[in-house]
Amino acid sequence: MVALHQRALSSISGPQLAKWGQEVAVLLEQASISSCNTVCTFLENAGQRELLGQYQQTEQELINGVRRMGEEVKRALDQLNMYHALTSLYPAAGRTQHRVNMYSMWGNRLLESFSTDTCDQTATEFASLFSVQPTRVRELRTQHVKNMNMQLEQWNSEIIISMQRLYQRMMAENIMKPGKSGVLEELGKTREMILNQLNHPDSGVRPETLICFFVKSLISLGNKWSELEKNFSEESLSPSSSSSSSMSRLDSLVDQLFLESGTLNTFLNTADMLNLTGKSPHVSALECLSSVLSSLQQLRSSFCTIIMPEGLKNFLHEDTSVLEIGQQVEEIISSGGLALEEVKHEARLHTRCCMLGMESPHLAAVELAGSMRHRYQQLIATAGFAESMSTGQMLLCAANSLFDKVDGDMNMLREKVLSAPTPPECNKFTMVRTAADLSTGAFNTTPGVWESLATTVFISKLELLRDFLSMCRGASLAFKAEKVGVMMPTGDILVRPVKKYVAEYVQLLLLGAGPRHLACALTQFAKDTGELAVNRFFETNQGKEKLELEDLSQALFDDKMSTGALNQARIAKSSVLVKNLSAVVYKWELAQQLDQGVEVMSAAQQVNALQHAGVQWYHEEYLPRDTNTKLAEPVRHNFLSDLRSSGDRLSHIQSDLTSLCLRYSDLKASVDQRLKWAVGANPGLKEVVDQFSCEQQAQLDTVRQLGVLVKSVVGVGQSALQFEALRTSTVEARAGDHQFLGILACCRDSSLALGSPGVGVGISPEETMLLDVNPPLENIDQFWIRQTEELIASRVKSIQDTLAGENKKFSEVQRVIQDIGVGLKDIVTSHHKLMADVALLLRTIQRIENFDFPAISNFLSRYKEYSEQLNTMIKTVLSEDLSSEGGRMVVERLDLVKEETNFVYEELINIAAVARDESLVQEMFKSRRSLREDTVPGREQQNVEMDEKNRAKRDKLAAGSRQVMEEKNKFALSVLRRVRVKLEGREPDSLRKASVGEQVDFIIRESMNQENLALMYEGWTAWI
Repeated sequence: MVALHQRALSSISGPQLAKWGQEVAVLLEQASISSCNTVCTFLENAGQRELLGQYQQTEQELINGVRRMGEEVKRALDQLNMYHALTSLYPAAGRTQHRVNMYSMWGNRLLESFSTDTCDQTATEFASLFSVQPTRVRELRTQHVKNMNMQLEQWNSEIIISMQRLYQRMMAENIMKPGKSGVLEELGKTREMILNQLNHPDSGVRPETLICFFVKSLISLGNKWSELEKNFSEESLSPSSSSSSSMSRLDSLVDQLFLESGTLNTFLNTADMLNLTGKSPHVSALECLSSVLSSLQQLRSSFCTIIMPEGLKNFLHEDTSVLEIGQQVEEIISSGGLALEEVKHEARLHTRCCMLGMESPHLAAVELAGSMRHRYQQLIATAGFAESMSTGQMLLCAANSLFDKVDGDMNMLREKVLSAPTPPECNKFTMVRTAADLSTGAFNTTPGVWESLATTVFISKLELLRDFLSMCRGASLAFKAEKVGVMMPTGDILVRPVKKYVAEYVQLLLLGAGPRHLACALTQFAKDTGELAVNRFFETNQGKEKLELEDLSQALFDDKMSTGALNQARIAKSSVLVKNLSAVVYKWELAQQLDQGVEVMSAAQQVNALQHAGVQWYHEEYLPRDTNTKLAEPVRHNFLSDLRSSGDRLSHIQSDLTSLCLRYSDLKASVDQRLKWAVGANPGLKEVVDQFSCEQQAQLDTVRQLGVLVKSVVGVGQSALQFEALRTSTVEARAGDHQFLGILACCRDSSLALGSPGVGVGISPEETMLLDVNPPLENIDQFWIRQTEELIASRVKSIQDTLAGENKKFSEVQRVIQDIGVGLKDIVTSHHKLMADVALLLRTIQRIENFDFPAISNFLSRYKEYSEQLNTMIKTVLSEDLSSEGGRMVVERLDLVKEETNFVYEELINIAAVARDESLVQEMFKSRRSLREDTVPGREQQNVEMDEKNRAKRDKLAAGSRQVMEEKNKFALSVLRRVRVKLEGREPDSLRKASVGEQVDFIIRESMNQENLALMYEGWTAWI
């Protein structure tokens, strides 16, 4: 039973369910091929429309049954997938401490050490696991499970509210209806419209003037970005101030920064596509910055949608590889002897010392962090070079790949920034001066600064992993509900570690880079379109300490107006184009961000649904059944009932398909018989016969394979039902506990009796038989029990081997008998075909009035019994489940059938001999007529008082009846005469007996005669 449970659970948790799903899809596709189309034309031409209709109906019923079974199997597989998703959240104790496993473990312990102490220890463990808990303890745990259930319900409500806000924002921004694809199409149309305006000679829109409006729009975007960074720098990320409200504000600022960065990048790409700007070093730096922010956004999204759900699930069911990875990360963190927060603080101080060119007293902490990084890289390398990664290694490598993507983009950004210094004239712009005040040391060329910052980032990675693993471990502990008051981590707590990492990364490395390079890029755009105006602007404002980019843009506009490149109409037209482009670009970036938010919320909703249902399934006995308790879907008792019903439906459909297959095979045999007759006249139909047989056999093979798959699926479902029934306190579980305690009590009594030599113990008949099997030389102990068990097992194995050999022989004999039965069935079919005309003739003769031939009636009745016995015997032989009783019945009937066979053919010959003798036939007529005439006077004597008028009427009717009988007798005599002439070979000349050759020539001429062919029955298909 333990092995059965293990196989079932491995089938559910492994790739077997997906494999079964693929097999079902293939089988359903194969079952749609109909073999009826192959023989449809033949059967219609042969006049077998009734047989064709029966075959079509049966085959269609079979195909529909296969489809119904396939759909039901898919439904059952979906249920098993859902069952695996829920039970995968069960802790390891839920499987190892299952009743089946514990019964097995306790039984093995008793076999190893059969004593009262072992029995008492087992009873104590049983009581701690499966006995009824004290009332107070149960009440506390029940209340705790109820609170945890309410907590998960509240989290679900928060998720729904968040998703509603996202959808409301989509509707407000007109994103819901068109969707991402619609907004992207709108962006493409807007770009195409601007390009058409640029290419049209009379539009008045030119690249050198349109860039002015792009610069103005980008200045507005840069101001927003600068304000965001200023607000970002004012927020603190210290542990003392990392409250939920502070993290919420930081997360909102990060989202706005992602949105502004994406909008800027799309705007610059559009300008490049329209050939309005060139690729300056500052534009390249902005593109790299956008890549870094996009990688951070992808890290946050992937962590929330993939890594967090997988980590929670594997920690809940206590996957050993995940627990091992968590332990190794904890060892790396604790190897330095300092808290990560302290190490990170020392690294920040070391960075400041390096930037100031001072000797750092914090070098030891940095070296400690370097040692931790080395061990971490070794852990990643070991996981990467493993032939087959464990679940924990895959989880760690997935998180590290996201870190590496961000770090790679950051290194590229640093190279681009260092290769694009800020021009001196741009340092006076307010946007550049503000960015310089907020700028980090990431782009400082002082030796040791970048390395120190990289160390700080690595410590932040370890913090993220530590907090994430700690959160997963806490979820696993809370799911068990063993400690009252420990609740499940939900809501923002689950994603707070990654949000903190992203905010800290932006604050540590990226502040100031965007506005500074945007200002430099805008200045270069202005120079490219109006260098004289830009130079004049800087010369005019040379004495000022602060300059504004808006003034530069206005100077550029004034220059274009003075030269006539711009007028009011062109300004209005270009303004509308750029304004529409800005709105669509913002809409596109917002659509992507909102769609990503919906994806994150959907992942959280799935985690919540699984945890909610998992808690209710695992703690069902502690969950109160009242109106205040909301049951999460799927409800356990409803789900298990549906799973049981699905198995019953599959078994019922399989039984119906088995009956259909038998009927299908019988109809196929009838079609085969008619095809065989036609192949004799037209060998070209052999291909049709072969194709028909292959298609019909493929149909039956599909049903058989689907039946095997159904058997496996139903078996796994039954094992899952039994596993759940014995996991909680059900009727089955209590019955099993009662039986086990009874066995344990018997073991304890036996152990006490074994330890008391003066106490007499009775021996049961079963024990006496065991002693006869293996007489003990000394005392009976565990070694004798094992020896006896092995001896019994060897004997059972020997008997099973012998039985397997006999079964093999029986199968071979059964196969030979079935082959003989098939041959006999073909012979009998040919015999019935030959006898059909003879039986029809005999019945016609039997119905002739005034003709007394009792031998025909006797022959027909005995031939009917003979046919029924022969058909019953063939059906028994061809049956798949031929029993010994059926075999004896066949043997008993075989001698009788042999005798009846001799009678059938001998009696038929005798009837033919009598029919050839005309004198005997005439005597039969005369005897019948004389008998009738002798009875008529008697009737007249009895009716002498009847009226003369009535007598005359009766005589007239009798005369008419005799006339009709004589006419019928003449027809019968002509039929008998023709049969006799054919049997004696006196055709075409009845006066002499023709030779065989003459008879063959006559038959050929008659068969080719068009008048005869015109009279033939169409269904005989004589033309084939």
